[in-house]
Order: sequence, then C-alpha cells, then structure tokens
Amino acid sequence: MNKSTIFLLTGLLIFNVVSSNEPTRNRYSSQLPSAVSVEDVEILTPINSKIRNAIPPYIYSNRWISRGCDDEGPCFDLSYVAEEDGEHFLSSGDVGDTFAVVFNPPAACIVQEVYLQWYHTQPGESVIAFGADYGNVVEISPNGDSYSIPRGSTNLSPIGEIRTAPTLNSVIGSNPNWSDVSLLDIGGTFPVGDESNITSPPSFVIAYIKNSDYSIPYSNDNRYIGREENYTWIGGSLNIDEPGVWGQYLNYTELMMLVKVSYPWGRPIWTNTELLSSTFISEGTRTIKVDVSDDVDETTGFAITENDDIHLLISINGIEYSDLPFDLAYEVDVGETGNGFYAWDMTYSANVGDSISYQIYSIDDDGLALESDIKSFQIKAPNNINADLLIINDGGEEQQVGYELAADFYSIPNELWTIEENNGIDWSIINHGWSNILIYGSGSTSLPVIASETDPGYGDFLNNGGNLMLIDQDWFLGHDLDPYPEELSFGPGDPAYDWFGVSGGVNDPNENINDSDGEADIHLESMLEDLTDLNLNHSLYSTSNWGDFITPGMADAVYQGEFTGEVHGIRYDNGISKTALFTFMADAAIGQIDGEYYYLPEFYQFVNYFLVWFDTGRPPDIRNVSGPSGITIGANP
Repeated sequence: MNKSTIFLLTGLLIFNVVSSNEPTRNRYSSQLPSAVSVEDVEILTPINSKIRNAIPPYIYSNRWISRGCDDEGPCFDLSYVAEEDGEHFLSSGDVGDTFAVVFNPPAACIVQEVYLQWYHTQPGESVIAFGADYGNVVEISPNGDSYSIPRGSTNLSPIGEIRTAPTLNSVIGSNPNWSDVSLLDIGGTFPVGDESNITSPPSFVIAYIKNSDYSIPYSNDNRYIGREENYTWIGGSLNIDEPGVWGQYLNYTELMMLVKVSYPWGRPIWTNTELLSSTFISEGTRTIKVDVSDDVDETTGFAITENDDIHLLISINGIEYSDLPFDLAYEVDVGETGNGFYAWDMTYSANVGDSISYQIYSIDDDGLALESDIKSFQIKAPNNINADLLIINDGGEEQQVGYELAADFYSIPNELWTIEENNGIDWSIINHGWSNILIYGSGSTSLPVIASETDPGYGDFLNNGGNLMLIDQDWFLGHDLDPYPEELSFGPGDPAYDWFGVSGGVNDPNENINDSDGEADIHLESMLEDLTDLNLNHSLYSTSNWGDFITPGMADAVYQGEFTGEVHGIRYDNGISKTALFTFMADAAIGQIDGEYYYLPEFYQFVNYFLVWFDTGRPPDIRNVSGPSGITIGANP
C-alpha cells in the first residue's frame, strides 16, 4: 500500500476489515429447505463406479487434529490448501453445473465432515452437496489430477457411485475460513476403503451442484507456490455445446475445501511442523520442532518406534538441500508411547532472497506413508541501511499506516517489518543494530506480556540499551489474558513489569464501545505539560474502541481517559533503556475535510514526542505541525 494514502470510503475493501476481537458472526445456515428436490439432477447419475486404478504416491497433508468426530476416534484434516490460501473467487458456472474435488487419502478412512470457503453468496443461494467414489475419468487421470485436462475436454467424469444423500445447503455470506460457518452438509458420512486395503485406499470425491446463480466459492492460486497439480474439476451445463463434459476449472485454481476423516483401521504418522519466521541470518543453524504422533500398537504399547521411517527434507529455492533422518532428531517433550515433540537442528548456507523449505516424510511400521505440509522461510536483509528505527506491524489493521507516515514526515530513516508477511520475527531482526523499535498492531503477539511466554529477542535488545514503544489496544487480548472484570497483575519476571514498569491492568473494560456510544475514553488527556492531547475517531476510522486500563508500577503515567480517569499510556526509563506503552489506537486520531481523511496534527506530534524522547536519530529541528498535515488518507488524495 502507498504510505501516503489510505482508502476509507464506503464500498472499498478497507471497510471489510473488522477488529480482531469482534465476535465472529454466524453467516451460514445449514437448515435445508425440504421442498427442494434433487431427483432430476442428471449429473448425479453414476457413470462407472467399478473402474479403479492404482493410486500413485501422494503428497498430502494432515494439518491438525480436530475436536473429534465420533466414536471412531479423532478427526484429521485432508486438504490441498492452507486455510489462509484463498486468492480467487470462482464465478463461472450455471445452475446445474458441478464442482468436484478428488482426494487421495493416505489410509483407509471414514469421511466425517467437509468445509468449503465462500467468497460471497446471497440469501436463498444454494448448492447440492454429496460424496462419491472416483469415476471413470480415472482412465486418463489415475489420481484425480486435472492440471493437464482443459475444461470441457472429456466426457469421462470424476464422479462415480454416489455415497451420500445429495443435500441442499443454503449458503449465506462470506466465509473465508474453515470455521463452523463453512460446514458443507454432504448428507452423511461414508467409508473409503476398509481393513482389507488400509495402505491402498481408493480415491473419493466431494462434489456440489450449483442450485442457484450466485454461489461463488474461494480458490487458491497454485502459481504462487509453484504447484503443477490440481484436483478440482467442473462439468455440466456450462459447456453449452456438450453438456456433461469435464475438465479443470483452471489449471492453477484449487477449491478452498477441507475434509475431516477418521482412521478406524490405522492411521499414518501425523506431524505438525513449526513455522519459522524469515530471518537476516544467511548462514547458521535453526531448530525445527515437530509434533509427531501415530496410533499406539496394542501389543507393544508404543506409537513411534525405530521401525518408523521419518525424515526432515530441506530444500533451497525448490532444490533438495539435505535429508535429515529421524536418528538426528532429539526429544523435546515426548510421552511414554513415543508421541510428542521432537526437534532437528538444521544447518544451512543461503543467500539473501533465497527461500528455505522443509517438510516431514514418513512411513510407519504399517507401511502408511505421508508427506506433511511444506513450510518455508526467507533470507532477508534490511531495505534501509541508514535506519535506526524499526517499525513492526504486528497484527495491524489494513488502514494502520500512520506510524510509517509519521516517521517519514519527520525524516526519520526507518525499516518496516510485518509479522504476518514474515511468519513472525526472530532475534536477528530485533537485534540487527537499530536503537529504537516501535510496535503497533491490533492484538499483537510477538512481544511477550508474562514470564511464561517466549521472548524472540526483545529482552536482549532492551538490555543492550535499545528503546521500545508499543501501541496496541489489544495487547492483553492477543495473549489471551483475562478480560474485564478480572484485573491483571504483573510482577518481577513478567515483561510487562520488567520492561514497561506496569504492575496491573484491565483487558477490555468496555464492551466494544465506539465513539457514537458516548461511554468510552476517546479523549485522551496528556499528563505531561508538553505532550498534546489525543482525540480519537474510531467511527470515522472504521474501528472499535477497545482501549485497556493499565496500572503504573515503576512507570510514569502519561495519558489518562477523560471519561474514566484511568491510565492508558505510560513511559519508563530504567537508566539503560526507555520504553513506552499505549493501550489505545493512537492512529484513530483522524479528521475529514471535503470527503478526504487525514491524520490529525496531534497524532504526528504524539509519535514525534516519544521518538525525540528516545533520542531517535533524525534532523535536529522539530516541526510545528498545525492544521491538516498535507498527507491525506482519502480516496482522492
């Protein structure tokens, strides 16, 4: 996003951004109108359910254990995409057209639940969903891959024998995740294979028929990850000349679908690999922790044994770099059965710009094979070698660009690090050499609050004389600390106490109060003579006021709310480092002129005041900002 512009007008994307602590609304209904019949839908006619072929080696993901499905044991996730991978919406297709995704399970299983992300639908829009065997398109695609099969190119169908009762789903709203509101009712559960073919189960299909014009699903984009395989198919009346012919939707789009299965006859080794953040370290060793588990052998009482073949595979820019066997791993937190956390120390040598990828490949003692998700991190370098200020966006809303604007306005060389884009932050970034760090966000998580949380390197930064400022009205919430009316208490060992001089606080004392409600602290009064007051306008900023109360311990109070008199801002100088903490969204201090939005002068003065207090490297003059800054944040700057 251009730093000089924020779009805040109705109809633009920014208005879809909601506060991270706003309760999720149920935008989906699984209640199926009984009057709708699917008997005449031609595409439901089985084509050839008897045709089978050997399933080739699969690359598949069991992402995490769910809450549990039924008496058959816990559910595991099968998906070709990660939850956050949605990139496109698929708007093509007429009523009667069918979307189908082919799955190759790693072991015989029972399909329990299906989730599908939706871009947008309207009330009354619906689809008819069901499960099926893999059909006679197996003749040209043994494993269901549609990558090289253009749309409308074959009369062979991915849909074989229908295994569940085709069920009408009324889909409402946008569901860009796999929460309960994205549950797709396929009309029941069904087995895929059994104890006779545990290691070589057949493929299966999850399909839905468009029963209205406007049901539009999300898909990913395989081009971003270099994937040349695709298991999503479309067929039906979209192909006007030859109704019923099949092929890919596009060779790079995969429906954002998740299937939960149970493995009653034995499951493969499940792994969950730690996601490492990008780093400035081009040569070194990083530890990769992996949660490893398998079903327990009733005879031996062990789940993970020397008979299991487990490897950590490393690649750089897609080229295999190393293969680390299980005997190089060491136990971190492992139970009596052998299930638990293991770690590998990965030594690498790469260049700035390289991407290092890693995944687990395993074959258990029953011969069940599985490859985990591919995870990766990048080798990076600072963009501004003159920067003495690191600005960290840790969960900030899309419109929150004011802190970068303020640093640029005062000609302060700065570097920006975005937590979400880089999968976190590590010691090398925090301790690169800058003297000052400013963190802003909405529910930031990288900076620990209490002693039991992991510190990625901020403690060393402060101990070496660095200065740190955090501006986040949801810092406590981001760490799942008790909400109002419980009062938080901090003491020695807690970063909130040791680093910021805070002895207590209250998380979310107001229940999602906006400016218009007239009950929240939107007028922040300065307790320092030379520091400006701040007037927040959350309603104009399209945010909510969740400002927290804080109790100064060793710190000095610098801001209090006009309405409650409670402290919302402190500063602390321990003789080695300086810190400042603000539990309100300071950048909500915006105004409007002629339909254009801008940050108020007092916001810039607020940022400047504390950067000057930090003695941030910058030109010696302090600009006297009055009136609109000249940097608008409207749609027509």
